[in-house]
Amino acid sequence: EEHEQDDDGLAKFKCLICSEFMKDPVGCGKCSSRFCNHCLQRVAGGADNRQNRGSATATATAKCPTCRVEFTAADIVRDDELRQQIRDAPVVKCRYHPACDGKFQLHEISQHEKTCPEAPCKCRYASYGCTWQGPRGEVASHETDGCIHSKVSPIIEQVRRMNAEYGSRMEILHQQVSGTMRMQAVQRQNFQRGQSKCMYNLFDFFEYCHIATCCTPYLFKYRDQWVAFHQSRESCASVLNTLMLLPTMLVCLQVSAGSFRDFMSVITKYDLTGELSDSDIIITAENILAAILVFMFGFATLVLAMADSASSMKYMDIPLAKINVKYPIVRDFTAVAVMLIHHRTWLFGTNAWFPSITQWFLVTLASTFFPSLILTVSNAINGIPVSVTQVNINVLGRAVAPILLGLKYAHLGLNFEMASCLDAACLMLATKKVLDKIYGDTVSDDCFLDLIPPTCLYVYMGARLSVFALHAKTVLTSNGEEAFNDMMLDDSLLAYWILILLNVLLKKLVVLGIILGKKMSEKSQSALRSEGFRHDYDMIGMVAFGTWSCLMIGIACI
Repeated sequence: EEHEQDDDGLAKFKCLICSEFMKDPVGCGKCSSRFCNHCLQRVAGGADNRQNRGSATATATAKCPTCRVEFTAADIVRDDELRQQIRDAPVVKCRYHPACDGKFQLHEISQHEKTCPEAPCKCRYASYGCTWQGPRGEVASHETDGCIHSKVSPIIEQVRRMNAEYGSRMEILHQQVSGTMRMQAVQRQNFQRGQSKCMYNLFDFFEYCHIATCCTPYLFKYRDQWVAFHQSRESCASVLNTLMLLPTMLVCLQVSAGSFRDFMSVITKYDLTGELSDSDIIITAENILAAILVFMFGFATLVLAMADSASSMKYMDIPLAKINVKYPIVRDFTAVAVMLIHHRTWLFGTNAWFPSITQWFLVTLASTFFPSLILTVSNAINGIPVSVTQVNINVLGRAVAPILLGLKYAHLGLNFEMASCLDAACLMLATKKVLDKIYGDTVSDDCFLDLIPPTCLYVYMGARLSVFALHAKTVLTSNGEEAFNDMMLDDSLLAYWILILLNVLLKKLVVLGIILGKKMSEKSQSALRSEGFRHDYDMIGMVAFGTWSCLMIGIACI
């Protein structure tokens, strides 16, 4: 029988890609079509190459040549039954008969035809102009004796070697270009993710704080992912302002939740007993009033902070029409609101002095060292140094002055009477220049208090001294201790010295964060420059972040 006569009966044994008899039949797993294993693998391999040149996260899929359904290399299945049928099929003649009279099994015919001496071939110099064609068995004699190009075969072989070398070089370059394109795709995706991160998204904000402290080398290495948080001084100051306001806002939430909890406990008690004491009603009413006031001040602070969004470094000067003056009134309202929030919280929210002082200390720590640490690391990414010895904490961000003023005067209000607090504030303003020379630039901006004319300060202090003289005269005439105990001079002087200590403490805490942030930044930069960089975390930052987290938890729980 002729080979052509067997084609109809043997068609199912032919590959639908190369049209040759299959030796190892496989399928795509989606249809009943069968192909040579190497042919279908080549189709799947083409998909892998396209995937490598494209997106780094795309899935390498190919389409079946017959059903056009997508599949991957893992979906390819072997057909053992068809393989056995191929082995059991009758022998066929070589396609080059009658010149070749050999007969072979189906799984052997393909290998034979690759080396059949009667297969038509071209001269090896055909690409250089030789037009001879003949059986494979006569190629050697032609190339040796009959081909005119054989006389220059050394030159042709050299050209072939050069072409092969250039081809291998081009393949290497192609692989390098493919790798570069994949790297660019990854960097493009990272940049897009960084651009999509928003400072006003709480999840992105807290993630940045975690990365900036616990994984500082990683932040310096992949800074483009967080460009929205450190791209300018304004962005860095915005992060500082948010971190400084966050503990105060947490206090507002804690007071509101505590008041609601107390109210529900009173309601539960009334349901169980059917009666309430006067003290329960008064305490519940005070707590609800404190919660309402604190919530109102906190909400107003947030609204004004979002309304005045022109700059993160300083508050906007709002024109006051009646006096024709531009003044940052939002700054002063924020300072007063923060002071009243903490004062009302400590006055109504706790029944003991120690919990109040503890909460103030936690809020102060959380509002000072950690924000300045984040600010220093963020500025270091852009190469902006923050001086430790000569630092004016008021220019770090617009929230520094009102937050610190609210904290220190709320502390005074917790421990002293109103008159003593006013005396301490006036003495502080009157001696501010002297204190700056003695202790350095330790006095933070006192917002609206700095606008008080010196004449008014001197008049007020003169009036207070007159009151003291009257009390002293009463003591001398009556020889009683009751009038002497009413004198506020001792309390005023004590409040004054405590106010000085508070100013020094607040600045030292801010400077502590700057020192830690500078040390972390220098360590990360030196690690990136050296070959021994092995870790993406920073122990100092991990301790700082853990401390800040514990402080925030403590504020919420007290």
